[in-house]
Amino acid sequence: MAIPEPSWEALLVLAFIMIDSDEAEKALSILKGMQSFNKRDSQVHKLMAYAYSRRNMPNESLRYSDLALQSDLPDEDVKGVKLLRARSLAASGDVTAAQDLIERISRTQTG
Repeated sequence: MAIPEPSWEALLVLAFIMIDSDEAEKALSILKGMQSFNKRDSQVHKLMAYAYSRRNMPNESLRYSDLALQSDLPDEDVKGVKLLRARSLAASGDVTAAQDLIERISRTQTG
């Protein structure tokens, strides 16, 4: 059974609002349920990475940002996910990798 697209989009918006309202744990429950229907949805992966980042769980955030970047993520979302990945790298203690990623992002913006 599939979730109709308008309902799917509404759940994504709800999860985003919950994450921004410091309700990341509740958002993760919604997103995990959505993932059980579609394990390859890049928007679900992106929001899971964001939620785990907000919960200060950088390793999980890195896992889901990698999944988002490996999937059909729209081009306009790639930079944001890469920045989220850099933030999670820094939070996990890998500041050098975070700086390198930010420098690569900056170079693609200027040239």
